[in-house]
Amino acid sequence: MEARQDDVKGKEVAGQLPDPSSVDAKQSFSNDNENIDDDEDEYEDDYEDEDLDEGDEDEDEDEDDDEDEPILKYQRLSESVPEILATDSISCFAAHEKFLMIGTRSGNIHQLDLNGNEIVKLSTHTSPINFLHLNTTGDFVASCSDDGHVVVTNLFSRSSKRYRFNQAINCVCLSPAYSSKPMFVCGGKKGEFFLSTKSFFGDSNKLIHKGEGAIGTCSWHKNYVAWSNDFGVKAINATTRIPIAYVALPSDAMNVSSCRCSIVWSNDTTMLVGWGDCVQVCEIQSNGKRETMKITAAFRTEYTICGIAPFELDPPSKKVTMAVLAYPNASEGVDKKEGDDSKRQEDGKGPGSRPELRVVNAAQDEISSDSLPVRGYDMCKVTDYSLSTTFGPSDEALYYIVSPKDVVVARPRDWDDHVSWLINHELYDEALEAAENNQKRLKSHKIFDIRENYLNHLVEIGEFPRAASFCPRLLEGKSELWESWIHFFEEKKHLTTIAPFIPVEKPRLNSNIYDLVLNHLIRTDPKGLLGYLHVWPVGIYSMEKTISAVIDRLNQKVTQQSSDLMRALGELYMMDKQFEKAVQVYLQLRSDEVFKYVRSLDLFNHVKSYVLQMMQLDEGKTIDLLLENLHRFTVREVAEQLEDNPRLLHVFLHALFTKDPHLGAEFHNKQVELYADFEPQLLLSFLKNSNFYHLEEALKLCQSRKMYNEMVFILKRMGSTSDALMIIIYKLQDVKRAIEFVENSKDDELWEVLIKHSLESKLFLSDLLGHVGDHYVDSLKLVRQIPEEKEIPDLKQKIMNIFIDKQLQISVQEGCAGLLESDCTALNAEHVSLSRGGVLVDNFSMCKFCGRYVVGTMRSEGIHVYTGGEVAHRSCQEKDDKERALAREMEKERTVQQQAKSSKGKLNDVSDHDGYLDEDGDEALGTVTKTSRRRIGGGSVLLR
Repeated sequence: MEARQDDVKGKEVAGQLPDPSSVDAKQSFSNDNENIDDDEDEYEDDYEDEDLDEGDEDEDEDEDDDEDEPILKYQRLSESVPEILATDSISCFAAHEKFLMIGTRSGNIHQLDLNGNEIVKLSTHTSPINFLHLNTTGDFVASCSDDGHVVVTNLFSRSSKRYRFNQAINCVCLSPAYSSKPMFVCGGKKGEFFLSTKSFFGDSNKLIHKGEGAIGTCSWHKNYVAWSNDFGVKAINATTRIPIAYVALPSDAMNVSSCRCSIVWSNDTTMLVGWGDCVQVCEIQSNGKRETMKITAAFRTEYTICGIAPFELDPPSKKVTMAVLAYPNASEGVDKKEGDDSKRQEDGKGPGSRPELRVVNAAQDEISSDSLPVRGYDMCKVTDYSLSTTFGPSDEALYYIVSPKDVVVARPRDWDDHVSWLINHELYDEALEAAENNQKRLKSHKIFDIRENYLNHLVEIGEFPRAASFCPRLLEGKSELWESWIHFFEEKKHLTTIAPFIPVEKPRLNSNIYDLVLNHLIRTDPKGLLGYLHVWPVGIYSMEKTISAVIDRLNQKVTQQSSDLMRALGELYMMDKQFEKAVQVYLQLRSDEVFKYVRSLDLFNHVKSYVLQMMQLDEGKTIDLLLENLHRFTVREVAEQLEDNPRLLHVFLHALFTKDPHLGAEFHNKQVELYADFEPQLLLSFLKNSNFYHLEEALKLCQSRKMYNEMVFILKRMGSTSDALMIIIYKLQDVKRAIEFVENSKDDELWEVLIKHSLESKLFLSDLLGHVGDHYVDSLKLVRQIPEEKEIPDLKQKIMNIFIDKQLQISVQEGCAGLLESDCTALNAEHVSLSRGGVLVDNFSMCKFCGRYVVGTMRSEGIHVYTGGEVAHRSCQEKDDKERALAREMEKERTVQQQAKSSKGKLNDVSDHDGYLDEDGDEALGTVTKTSRRRIGGGSVLLR
């Protein structure tokens, strides 16, 4: 038995069923979308023309939009039932998963199918039937009556067996395995409880219990039998006949005498007892030797219990949950009509109250409560109601609320019911998610129908953004539906709303659809157009038509949108591979996107004619781009484009010179002028690193700009060192630099010039004396040339400084020599120490010649150990020495042969009058071996 258990108070989690545990208020039976239908055939007698929804009008008016979803749905059992009850009344009821049994006050038993169609009628008793019970397989039904008989009927053969007891029998239960082992228990008004068995010797009725009042009801589950009497409930093990427990009712329990006790089993070891206003949950416990029963939960109710049944929530709850058929007590005032002060009395007089089916747990938390408008409820008392439960064909729990003139079937609402409730309350999001997450559980609902209804609902209420976002879920891969809905959105002037959700693959729609959207965006949202051009793949729309539409719109001179339209046009040209047009558009927009595209698409050849515009857009990025593509253009091509903008030309040429001084050499003369104009601080560096400019022109420029440092460098390069020195002395007046200049020139005449001009100025001479000691120059020569009558400020101190500086130079030289000597001594000592040290030779040392281990082998011979740590066998060393000696001899022999050949050639050139050779020169040359040749005078002589 299952029911839903999710939260429905205020909000619901989509995809899950609501939690009935959060439902506090009673659910009116008429609130369910499957209410008991009052349009059935009218009953005869006192129940004719009865309004099933009487008393519900006020409840319907109070119903609001936040109505909680019920967990049960109800349906009145019809078909043959109205006809049977037209002349009779129900006294008891039994339910099986395949059929139903009704016992009547006239003593008849009616077997019905689950829809209420009568299968067979059995006349077994002469007085009202008090109790019906079916065995587990549904093969046998037991009935009892005030006539003192228990009748067990085989429902297949229709044969019956009658057992007589000398008292009115109130209850009877067949053993679960009655088909194979016939046994039953029964109890009567005299307080006797019997166990009837069948053996070889016949039937046997054994008295199990007596003396505690009338037996009210009984239950047999598995091996356990339980029954009630006036004092409580007892239970025994049916196999061992050993008592298990006695469950006493509270002494202050209400309405116990006026109602029946209900005993049902929640599982194999848990028993539920409902009696009066008390509910007890009992659990059988076993220690292996003895079984006992413990009350695990008990609570009192504000109503009288007419029946009880286990109830399973979905998902299952840890607490024991049960369905209780409740009869409101008079103090509650339930279902009283306005102006009616009458109350239902304990003696049964007065109008009755509607029964209620409540779902509670062992902690007394009320999960659900429904008021049931059963027929004739105002004429019924507590004992007229009962509750039976079984499982239907689909394993769904069925609860039968039985009254004398009516049978109502309650069942947990399934996922179809949940989805229907959500749809009826316009909770389409939750309905759709619940349906999608539980498709296998749905029987009547189809996902597509729910989606379509939801989409239509959103459109009807004007929720076009939500409707558009929902289209992918509904339309999926159905291209025809997509195109139809897109045209619908266009008609409603919401084409932009659905545009983001239009698929570009699976399915790919007709190109006219995409053209329609783009043309609409060109007119209304050029900025949004850019986004679609970036996302939509090329080829799904007409490029030609789109470009034409953008150009037409630009021609209308819509200034507010021109920038976005130009960007879109550039994107379209780029996607259509009209790169030169795209570059023009981006340059016109002054957009640095052009640099990104040039690099990513290798478009340099398309932009090298627009260097000036690109430089004006971004100098740095343009220079980087040019330097990356030096092999694809000539410097002159770029220089000609920049000649009208000297500053940009300078930036370009400077970047080339920085990368490689030889690049742009033909423009170095021009660069001298550009550096002087824009970055004079870099001119000297340029002059030093370039060899491709005219020195005379550069000197003239520097002279005109009075750039003395640059003039010094140019004059020095031209060889006019004396002129350069004059500029340093008279223009720059930098004594230290003059000294360095003369010292670096290594020209003694310049010293004479420097000293000569220094003697002409006291200050310059004084500064010269102050700095000369810092350099390795001839200070004595300078001092000797100073006239004796010359007055020089601080001369004595400057002379002393010269001596101090010279002494310091000598000390430094001596210190360096000492350091060098100590380093050599230390290194020599380290070398000697290493040479004297031992060399480790172990099992892993290998011969440097043969590669074999030198220790631990079978060979017994000497070992050579080298200073570097290498080792070798003596034989390998000797062999290597011999090979080296032989190689040297062979090399020597080859040298001699080559010399002999060379000498033979020269002998042929010697004149005959020398007289030092035989006439047969060849023969003489052939006899020469290991000879040396000397040159005497002008001739050559071979010495043997």
